[in-house]
Amino acid sequence: MKKLIAVSMMLALVVGGAFAIEISGQVFSNVTLLQGDNDDDSDVTGDGSIARVRLHGSAENADGTIGGWFRLIANPGSDFNSRGHAWWRPNDMFWMAIGSSGGWFGAEGNTAWGFYRNAGDAVANPGNAWGGGFASIDFDLGDLLPDLPDLEPPYNGEPPNGIFPDFDDFDGFSITTRDAFYYGFGDADGQAGGLALSITPMDMLSLNFGLPFIQMAGAEVGDIFASLHAQVALNLDFGTIAITYVGSADDDNSGTIFAYFGMGSDEDALRLDVGLGVHLWEDATRIYAGLGVEFDVSAELGLRTRLVAGFGGRDDAESISYDPFSLIFDLMPFFRVSDNLTAFVSIGMAMFSFSDDSLIGTAVDAGFFDTATPFGWHLNPFIEFTPFGGMSLFAGFRLWSMPTFAEDATIRWAVPIGFTLNL
Repeated sequence: MKKLIAVSMMLALVVGGAFAIEISGQVFSNVTLLQGDNDDDSDVTGDGSIARVRLHGSAENADGTIGGWFRLIANPGSDFNSRGHAWWRPNDMFWMAIGSSGGWFGAEGNTAWGFYRNAGDAVANPGNAWGGGFASIDFDLGDLLPDLPDLEPPYNGEPPNGIFPDFDDFDGFSITTRDAFYYGFGDADGQAGGLALSITPMDMLSLNFGLPFIQMAGAEVGDIFASLHAQVALNLDFGTIAITYVGSADDDNSGTIFAYFGMGSDEDALRLDVGLGVHLWEDATRIYAGLGVEFDVSAELGLRTRLVAGFGGRDDAESISYDPFSLIFDLMPFFRVSDNLTAFVSIGMAMFSFSDDSLIGTAVDAGFFDTATPFGWHLNPFIEFTPFGGMSLFAGFRLWSMPTFAEDATIRWAVPIGFTLNL
């Protein structure tokens, strides 16, 4: 009791000062009761994690001219860093912050975290938004092709590393929704921030800027300014339009341009997100087009879907950096069974398609790969039970297969359950 009184008095002193402080927290945890695959010699195992242990705090003075925000992250075994920033708003037209955030100026709507929301830390794999999802081919070509011979033109001649060009820089193929939608400045971890500025000359127009002084600490100032995030955002009656440029200090990478249109709010039956990401290199341009839709068909039935396609890019037939046509498609109908029970069915696919004259296509012709069109899919029904506000219990079943160049893909399955608690 004495400790409780002492803590209460301390909070009262803080709140009674110049700032009104709001404190909140999150505890998300999950276990996989059973998991395995269709390989004959595989074992049935279990798994689990504490996905989130977070403490959030925000404060501002009575005039709303200065304030701050922090997120302390204590996830066991996580490499994520805590985040925080202080901000200054001397008037309605100007805002400045220094630090990191959950992503300032993000323009992606419900296509990333908003697709699965809390279920992504409990029973679903949210990696299609930022990596580690179902839309990736991650393998060691040196293991798969240890004896790759000299192929016919354009691969005749000894590759510089004994296998094939650019192998040392190769880390697989992938596509995410954030290839088409702008993720925001200062996201990812506590060191991914810097100086953020927002100028609002009128209610409908915002000019937003981010300079990664913290993320690029120690770099030449010219490289920091070359990595500028700059955005023009229009908040119109019918929706939001944002054009964002993300610079790059890489000599070969000229940066990325994102275009976004978003329509609808949580109160509207239809929410729409349209994104375009144009990734620029010195010798190539890669384009990703994305669409996200959330629609309340009725009070009981709803639907979320997202689609991202990638095309163009590097087509150097002598290089593994060849960019395939790539595609993500996720569809998730949901059914409100009662006020505190909702059932979801997540269905999705991912595909990569390599041309006949790419290295992959040539390797297929030579018999090293079975297909030049790797295809993956997933099925993930789950339920969310919310006995009271802020707490949810999830339970589901996962069945999936990753894209692969092999003819017989491994099919994996899992039975996860999890809690999410917002304090």
